[in-house]
Parts: sequence; C-alpha cells; structure tokens
Amino acid sequence: MKIRADYSYTVEHGVICVIDNDNGKSVTNDAEGVIADLAAAGVDLAHTPVIYRDTLGVWDQLLVANGQFAAFKSINERDKDDAIATILHVPRQLLAENAWTDEVRRLLGGRAFTQSECYDLADMYAAKRSPEEAAGELTDFPLPDIGSQD
Repeated sequence: MKIRADYSYTVEHGVICVIDNDNGKSVTNDAEGVIADLAAAGVDLAHTPVIYRDTLGVWDQLLVANGQFAAFKSINERDKDDAIATILHVPRQLLAENAWTDEVRRLLGGRAFTQSECYDLADMYAAKRSPEEAAGELTDFPLPDIGSQD
C-alpha cells in the first residue's frame, strides 16, 4: 500500500488552496499525486493556480504544466489571503471585496490580472467604479451592458 498525502482543498478567489493535514506523506513530498488527484477531480489546472500550506504553516505554490506537477515556487506567506494576493498580483484590500474583483475577472473572461492592472484596479475600486467600468478600462474598449435586456 502506497502512502499518500492527507490534504483538503478549497477554491478561493480563483485559486486552489491545498492544506496539508499532516497525516501520511506531506503535500511537498506527494506533489505529483496531489496534482494528479486534482486533475482527476476535474479541477481546471490550466487556468487555476495552486497554492498549498505545508506542515509548518507556510504557503507556497505548486506549478502545473500540461496537467501535471512541474515545480515548486516560493511564496513564503503565513497568511492565506496574503498568499492568494501574491499569486493573483492583487493588492490584498481587493480580496476583501472579492465580489467586485471576481465580477471584473468574469467580465474579462476569467483571465488573471497583470501587476500594473492590479494597482489600477485598486484605484478604480477606491473611486467606486463599477466592475463593468473597470473591465472596460482594462480592455481599452467598452464592454456590452449585460444587465439590460433592450
């Protein structure tokens, strides 16, 4: 019988968050198996970044290529929201307003934001711009009004 990692995961703000339950193999030592499990569960690994909290409570990233574990990337955060903000290149204050940010991301087809866009988003959120206005500014063209049924 092969010993595997014991872990749980959630998807938050468009990021897969894996938590090592410290039972059996560690997620670090079973990264290939963890990514294979997520792929088998139908998780979209091509468009969804994966972070994990190790047994010491540190969040880092599992990089994925072609649906398989490729490498580790250090994030070195102890707070999950800080780790998510780092991965998404989003100022942490935007995570608190995840509905607004998620709507902008949805309007842009689910793509990740560049670092400069994140600073623009923070300014737009502070200026109380609508998600549609923010998405339109990031794409340099107006988006259709999906709320009206004219």
